[in-house]
Amino acid sequence: MAEKILALNVPPGIRRDGAYIEGDLTCVDGQWVRFDRNRPRKIGGYFRITNELPNKIYGIYIDDFDDLSNIYTGHQDGIGEVIIYSDGSPGRFYDRTPGGFATNADYLWQIDQMFDSDSGQSLIIAHPGLNLTNIGNTTATAVLSGIEEDTSDFITLTGATPPPDVSGGVLITHPYAWFYGSDGFVTWSVPNTPGDVTIASGGGGLAGARIAESKIVKGLSYRSGGGASPSALFWSLNSLIRATFIGGAAVFRFDTISNQTTILSSRTPIEYDGVFYWWAVDRYMRFVGFPQEVPNDKNLDWFFANLNQNCRQKVFSFKVPRRGEIWTCFPYGDATECTHAVIYNVRNNAWYDTELPNNGRTDGTAAQTYGYPFLTGAQAEAGEYKLWQHETGWDEVDGGLVNAVNSYFQTGNLAAPTATGHDKELQSIMLEPDFVQTGNMSVRIVGKNNARGPSVLSTQHAFSDQTEVIYLKDSRRFFQMLFSSNVVGGYYLMGTPCLHIRETGGRDTA
Repeated sequence: MAEKILALNVPPGIRRDGAYIEGDLTCVDGQWVRFDRNRPRKIGGYFRITNELPNKIYGIYIDDFDDLSNIYTGHQDGIGEVIIYSDGSPGRFYDRTPGGFATNADYLWQIDQMFDSDSGQSLIIAHPGLNLTNIGNTTATAVLSGIEEDTSDFITLTGATPPPDVSGGVLITHPYAWFYGSDGFVTWSVPNTPGDVTIASGGGGLAGARIAESKIVKGLSYRSGGGASPSALFWSLNSLIRATFIGGAAVFRFDTISNQTTILSSRTPIEYDGVFYWWAVDRYMRFVGFPQEVPNDKNLDWFFANLNQNCRQKVFSFKVPRRGEIWTCFPYGDATECTHAVIYNVRNNAWYDTELPNNGRTDGTAAQTYGYPFLTGAQAEAGEYKLWQHETGWDEVDGGLVNAVNSYFQTGNLAAPTATGHDKELQSIMLEPDFVQTGNMSVRIVGKNNARGPSVLSTQHAFSDQTEVIYLKDSRRFFQMLFSSNVVGGYYLMGTPCLHIRETGGRDTA
């Protein structure tokens, strides 16, 4: 066989499910790599905002005000606030925990915000539910409130008829505040008055409504009522319910969209451009007017096989709209915090995954006015935890320390029978790299003589943005290409590298 040139057009995604000889050049491994414009690209770096968080964070909310971003964080000991200025410099951490607040390792916070006409102030509404280890927990706890742009302690939410303690959480669909929990319970506030649920004033009352047979665990605002009136979606343990404003004495109408859907974690439902996504206990779902499964033939089995089900409530989702992504962070194997993430790319309809840095993350929120997502660390340093700003540069910046972020991807198989039509070994002669690149990269051949044989790594070949040709000279019956970037300031976006191959003398399956 004469020399042949293969264009390495790598499809988007990382395939974890299936057998060794399967599919095309779709990647079979990767770390800190995304698929942007259908091409492999290094994920952005992360910058430490503060290392003053007093504990692991399970509940985060960002409030943009003037030239500040206020990040509210809930943990087992209470609630606090980190102030970030428009230039990215953080202010101090403020502890805003109510006096006498009882510590509990099971607190999972839901935090939102609305204007309160009684006080004339914008309030941060927070609920510490005892749901971190048990999504179905029925113990009710009080709803708290704190003044926006203030550093005073939170207090129990008060008003003419304060909302009852609940086990599920809180939701704001302006101008209403919702409170929900066990046995399908929901109630709502008087318009623009979160501390008052008086029926005569338009609230849902202390008895509220029972809209499902099981606990309501999550609610999200859903603007699809008549005249863009306030509406909401509520997830119970086994159903999806829509609340629609109708006015009058009833105020809201409730209809069950499905009583045959489930939810893995109350922290996974997320809205992306009007479509709602969440993880069920056995698949990925979206709501587009009706529930619909999102197909995943890349890592669905891998996700559920490696998810620590004992920590399912620690699974959380956030989005990176600039890259068209929804990240779901989860505890891998025996890990008790989220150490890995599966990523669904809405634009490319592609699935991939990555290990998370620094032994994982505990919570995260999408970019808003400030423009960057924020995630909280799972690893203590001197008894305190870190808040990270992601998608920033290409390195890990932790105070004065700057570390390279290792990013790599490994293509699918280039097999002799499929590449040439003959059952011979292939020799990789040389590679013409095609990357938008900063800093040195490297490439290696990962080869096998048959599907069940041991993998053999070739010599590592370094190349810069000036390298025109890389000489390889490795022979395998099956081989994959492993590209990596692991230098400070390193970045890449792959184009279409060209690999020169030819057959060798014989077939070798030993």
